[in-house]
Amino acid sequence: MKVKKTLTILICTVIGVSLIFNTNSGSYALGKEPIEIISKRSEYEKHFDNGDGTITAFVNTAPLHYSDNGEWKEIDNTLIPDNSGNYVNKNNSMKVTLSSETYLISYKDIDTTNIDAASEKKRAEYLAELYKQDLTEQEVEKLSTEYYNNQKLEMLKAAYSEMSTKVLEEIGISSENVFCSMYSPTIICPLTNEQLKLAESSELVENISAYTPANIQECSYSTKDEFISLLTEGKDTKELFGQDVKISAELNCKKDNSFCDYFIIYGLKNSNDIMNVISKFSANSDFTILISGLGKHSGTQFLINSDKIKTSNEIYGFVFVDDEYPNTNTITSISFFKDLYNFNPLPYIVNIGDADGNFMIDVSDASDVLTLYAKLATTEGLTPTAEQLEHCDVDSDGQITALDASHILTYYAFISTGGEGSFKDFINKYVLTSTK
Repeated sequence: MKVKKTLTILICTVIGVSLIFNTNSGSYALGKEPIEIISKRSEYEKHFDNGDGTITAFVNTAPLHYSDNGEWKEIDNTLIPDNSGNYVNKNNSMKVTLSSETYLISYKDIDTTNIDAASEKKRAEYLAELYKQDLTEQEVEKLSTEYYNNQKLEMLKAAYSEMSTKVLEEIGISSENVFCSMYSPTIICPLTNEQLKLAESSELVENISAYTPANIQECSYSTKDEFISLLTEGKDTKELFGQDVKISAELNCKKDNSFCDYFIIYGLKNSNDIMNVISKFSANSDFTILISGLGKHSGTQFLINSDKIKTSNEIYGFVFVDDEYPNTNTITSISFFKDLYNFNPLPYIVNIGDADGNFMIDVSDASDVLTLYAKLATTEGLTPTAEQLEHCDVDSDGQITALDASHILTYYAFISTGGEGSFKDFINKYVLTSTK
């Protein structure tokens, strides 16, 4: 029996970008945080003011907006309950209605080996063109990475569409009133008893979950502390999530045409711990936890449902891993994340070596570490804070010294000359290994 009613997986629909261009220079604009120009919206396009005199246009193969009385509004296909107990997509000119006998089907994930290889080949071809331009190494790396991610998005979209169609055909489900994820092996649809039996016996299907609606009511909290207290039910953080895990919250974050409240879980040391932490939270609370995606990456999102929490806002959780970008199939940058969810994830990502907090490892970080080292060495009784140690003690010896700054400079020289990998991986491979 594959039906499970405990921890389920919720589709998180994010629009994939298929073509990106800069209207002035022919490439992505760099520098300031881009701001969307609402007046330039069309069905398939978004435009962003880069703050440097250039405009970046995002053109998609699928609609990004729908027309509402002459105004282009964000499409949001999140499924929510209606007054009759069925489910409808949130904001779209085309409405999908699913009955209360609705199931979430998780099928076998696709093999991305060929997609990764094809994306890397396209990136190499794009790199050859970038090197013909007058760009810095940092600009080339940023542009090529974003190009790679967006090429991969389109191929993932096609692959998941093909697989979901195959699953629907095998179970005998028509495409009407069926919700298929573009970037995860997930289908939400009503099933007859006969179709349910076929799905349970299918080799393509891994599990089936009854789909449960969110209970939206008036708000019963007004502060972060009240919100956190309701979610933790007065239980100790270690009891709910495990050792060293931290929690926080972001309230009233505007997402499309609604508002969301976010429960933040962070401080994890490895992305492999994400599902374990979410499972602990689910097992030790009275909430229904609906996981977005597969829980493999920092920035994993999940929906929280509970009759105890009264709010008109949707409640989501996020799990962040130390020293890892929010790295899902649809998130390509910190800027993209902030634009999508309306909060800054950087405070929840401890980046070793990033002394100035700009999420880059460069000469300025080494300078800041040296300054801090000099201050600590010349001020009697002064000791580094826990936060300073997390960011600046790169060799994990419990001290902040000139050697830490030297490691940062070495890494900066490494990546500036073609080296690849995170600073954390670099330290583990070249510094910590050599000191053992």
